[in-house]
Amino acid sequence: SPMPDWKKTRVLHVANDDGHLLAALLTRDGHEVTGADCTSQARNLIALEQFDCIVIERPAPSESMIRESEKRFRATFEQAAVGVAHSTLDGRLLLMNQKLCDIVGYTPEEIVTKTYQEVTHPDDLAVELEYARRLIAGEIESCSYEKRYIRKDGAPVWVNLTASVVRDEETREPYCFAAIIEDISARKAAEEALRESEEFNRCIVESSNDCI
Repeated sequence: SPMPDWKKTRVLHVANDDGHLLAALLTRDGHEVTGADCTSQARNLIALEQFDCIVIERPAPSESMIRESEKRFRATFEQAAVGVAHSTLDGRLLLMNQKLCDIVGYTPEEIVTKTYQEVTHPDDLAVELEYARRLIAGEIESCSYEKRYIRKDGAPVWVNLTASVVRDEETREPYCFAAIIEDISARKAAEEALRESEEFNRCIVESSNDCI
């Protein structure tokens, strides 16, 4: 026999306008699905209470929306006050901003021919490779550590690097690293100057005590 109407799941399909709904929608238990401005919000909510499920139909993004999104991403990427980079799992740079190029002293055309291993200070490489291994293995989701790059002119530069691994949405296999690089050379120089000053003062005190 047919199912009585009162037992059937009541579903409301709601279309939206350019990705924005015209009402605040709630499920029967009061969980908010989404929200937007609406002058008759209370009236709409009362009407929606009769439904068990609300299906929101979202339009596919238009080309102009995609281009605008890409434009915003590129502006944020290039104007960031820190270095930003994506690299393959074996260390080849895929994408970087101008700030990273400034930190290491290479042009964009030069830096893409390097791996991060090549521009890392030899004394810091083992630690970095271990972090990379743990990220790929899934032992950690992200990491942050201090390291030195070797600039094009041969000078070391201290940075704080925060890295994570980007995984395929379906297979969850890692396919590249994403990193934020902050130049901390000024802070390191100040710390070293303070250490030298404290050491100098300590030596003076010890010399004074010897003379007494």
